[in-house]
Amino acid sequence: MVIETLTGEIGEVLSGPVVSLPPGDYSVRVRLRAATPEGAGHEMIGSVDIQANGQVHAAKALTRDDLRARDGAIEMSFTIKETSGYSFHVHSNGASCLAVEDDWLLTARGFDLLDASASGDDHTYGGFLLRNLPAFAALVANGATVTDQGASARVNLASIDFEVRHQDDFQVLTEVLLHREYDFTAPRAACVIDVGMNVGVASLSFARQ
Repeated sequence: MVIETLTGEIGEVLSGPVVSLPPGDYSVRVRLRAATPEGAGHEMIGSVDIQANGQVHAAKALTRDDLRARDGAIEMSFTIKETSGYSFHVHSNGASCLAVEDDWLLTARGFDLLDASASGDDHTYGGFLLRNLPAFAALVANGATVTDQGASARVNLASIDFEVRHQDDFQVLTEVLLHREYDFTAPRAACVIDVGMNVGVASLSFARQ
């Protein structure tokens, strides 16, 4: 989804979810474009910042030249010294129509947010995974592997692959694969009819038994 402002509109264009981040080095990336390309390249048209507890932690001013370079990909690095809830914001000063893609990428330098480990490798997370980071971290803590797919994430748990697209999907995974609420032992060979099967996770679980 793309969020657009009109020339003359001033204020916050995009506010990312509040994500609890531990100390470390990070970078955030978002893609923007000036919908009205005319104007001097050095002219300021807005800013991006990282906030924690209502305070700006890091900020970067945006000019037309910034948006013309690298196809509008804006990246800002920052360092966190204490664990807190951080959010990403895009602001317009009204000098131009501003278009912002409603998705952003966060890279943790040498750290994996999903299992809270210092892996030595950089890990990049899309907006959907970040908005649901505690839920994905809980799945990883119970043996799942998670693959970020931008607008969704693929989870492998108990040898079952599942694409998580919505918050309701976490309830299905938790009930069926973590709490195992549908597990039972049949006294003999049985045919299970999964009425109201949702996306079929319980059926796959039954098939493995």
